[in-house]
Amino acid sequence: MNSIVGKNLELMTGTGEWHMKDLLLQESFGGNAGFYRIKSEGKERTCSCAATNFFYDARTGEIACFANIQDVPRDIVSRYAEGTFKIALDAFNTWKTRIVGAYTKRGSSEQALRNIKDSVREYNSRYSF
Repeated sequence: MNSIVGKNLELMTGTGEWHMKDLLLQESFGGNAGFYRIKSEGKERTCSCAATNFFYDARTGEIACFANIQDVPRDIVSRYAEGTFKIALDAFNTWKTRIVGAYTKRGSSEQALRNIKDSVREYNSRYSF
């Protein structure tokens, strides 16, 4: 795992201002982000989803913060690209989350997209249902 993915994971799993978990606690599950279907033990379940917005370096993929645009200082909005993770919650069984969608701005470098994708993959392999 490279250093950018490691830094991203810290923001994705830690707590405090600008971290993913704190923003996720403020969002509504099952609203605009919709639902995600999973199969487990031969049964299909529907998990509610929420969206978390983040700001990242479009060249490297390093995430600067998780926040909604109205809460972010202008200098961050002007310097970083905005992305969104769609996150499913397994409220039926484990109460764990899984990133089921990652949306980034056009014009991001291949390296940035790879680091975002690798961050999601690492998060899901370590922490998700």
